[in-house]
Amino acid sequence: AQIHSAINMLSNAYEDLSYIISNDTIEYKPIEINFSDFLHDRVRFFEVIAHANDKTIHTDITNDICITMNDTELERLIDNNISNAIKHSYDKSKIEIVLERSHSDVILKFISQGSPINNITKIFDRNHTETSSSKRSLGLGLNMVKNICNKNNIDFTVHSEKDLNTFTYVFKLKDQRQ
Repeated sequence: AQIHSAINMLSNAYEDLSYIISNDTIEYKPIEINFSDFLHDRVRFFEVIAHANDKTIHTDITNDICITMNDTELERLIDNNISNAIKHSYDKSKIEIVLERSHSDVILKFISQGSPINNITKIFDRNHTETSSSKRSLGLGLNMVKNICNKNNIDFTVHSEKDLNTFTYVFKLKDQRQ
């Protein structure tokens, strides 16, 4: 499981970098996506990694939520949040992923138990890393997520209280065909 997990993490880092590098040259066109199924698939990919890190992922995913967005960008957004939750949460803790509809919005939440985030305003900045050098990070992931959110009109907020960190993404469907 450890090796399988490492391969998954590497492939995920590679996908991040290839997205960042090709962002200026490739046009990422939006397509119709079953968000619910898509999210289940990404969770399955990360369950090996979570398990190898002694963590569990719990999901509360409403069925048949569809959005129009580029699939590569949606995958980068989801993967970054799940891998961050795994990386920065306490051992033996559970990570919760919620997908729900609220009026004309779709809300995606990643809730994990870990040290409070010191600098909520800065964590989406390029090259900002919260942790000590022991957890190697390029500080690119959340900056990429922020750019994807801005491009796709997704609101994002971070809430850090006691030992609970919540990343919330609101996909506005008003400007999309329902």
